Amino acid sequence: MASGSDHELVQTPSVNFSKKQHVSGHRSTTTEVKVAIVTFAADRRRSGFERSVVERADVLIAWYFHAHAKLRFQPDRMIDGVSLSPQEFECLEWSSRGKSIADIGIILGISRRTAAFQLNNVRAKLGVRTICQAVARLVAANSRR
Repeated sequence: MASGSDHELVQTPSVNFSKKQHVSGHRSTTTEVKVAIVTFAADRRRSGFERSVVERADVLIAWYFHAHAKLRFQPDRMIDGVSLSPQEFECLEWSSRGKSIADIGIILGISRRTAAFQLNNVRAKLGVRTICQAVARLVAANSRR
């Protein structure tokens, strides 16, 4: 910053944190995530905007961190930006392995009707007409990971 300037740049550093993922039967993988925190610039020293940011910085940073941590650390049940419940995702995975609705119910210890209900929810959430289309979306999403 040049001396005598009325401009002030307020910067905050970035933060690194790691996520270790364990998958049964596979070795664990570690993903490092870098989160950049907001940088503000103002024409005047201690502008009203800057004062409000500084006064509420802890809340803003906490909100930002938790919002992104929640997205990064939730189990990978996202398919094309759509979040599935654990049971919906599990039913879809079994369906992708060729299991029928009756088989899925037996495997998961739920009724056939509940398995069908979960798969219908998956179809509705993904905006597809058939379970085959939903499975295709799952396979495509897994290949991008």
